Amino acid sequence: MRTIKLRSLSAVVIVMMLLLWGSTTVHATLSISPAYVELVLDKGRPSGQFQITNVGDSEERYRIKAIHFLFLEDGGFREIPPDDRSLAQWVRFNPKEFVLPPKSRQTVRFTVNTRGKLQTGEYWGAMELESLKTTHGRGKDAAGRELSIEVIPTILVPIFGKVGTVRYQATLKETRIVTSEKGEIVESQIANTGQGRLFIGGTYEIADSSGQSVASGILGRAYVLPGAERKFAVPLAVPLLAGQYILRVEYSSTGLEAPLFRETALTRTP
Repeated sequence: MRTIKLRSLSAVVIVMMLLLWGSTTVHATLSISPAYVELVLDKGRPSGQFQITNVGDSEERYRIKAIHFLFLEDGGFREIPPDDRSLAQWVRFNPKEFVLPPKSRQTVRFTVNTRGKLQTGEYWGAMELESLKTTHGRGKDAAGRELSIEVIPTILVPIFGKVGTVRYQATLKETRIVTSEKGEIVESQIANTGQGRLFIGGTYEIADSSGQSVASGILGRAYVLPGAERKFAVPLAVPLLAGQYILRVEYSSTGLEAPLFRETALTRTP
């Protein structure tokens, strides 16, 4: 019988902590503080610590390692091998494995030992806590063969590092309205063309030929990592009638000197 290991990633933890900039991450059984780390990499050897508290009623066991990751265009998350912007290759944790009795706390210290001269920009990675208490089950593959499935719960805490004076820059590549089975959808796409991550949020407005606003809304907020792109999509509450329209989209971020703005002409035929 073949065994498949599935990692159950607590992506919700990452998303919420990044959006809210909380000081503490609270999982079902753990409280982790701080919820993320920001470091300056060109001033000595950075170090710090996390406080991990078991808030549950049963003993927990965890193994720690550093990983690299990306946010995908659709808002998803993916672990990837370390590249030239990864901190994972330089981060060391102590301890690397520990047991947490109920209502107890563990301090995990970390150091970042960079190698060589780093280019200006941002680097990132995450501390991964992998539970040693796995869940087992059974299933079948596409050919009907029996499988043993092992689910491994994990929690991620981002670590960001900066070198030099970082340039923040982005491009609003596309704005449009598309028709789907669920109705009309406002879509836009942001490309991060700078050296640092951006927490960016957008709004839209649709005006008719007389300049009257007929629809408006929020296009969402998200992090866009350097060199990455992010698509945003929200449904229109009411379909557009026949006529001429202007779609105005604007995105802003504390890292950008000015908002990104784009107008797109729309035509709806009877």
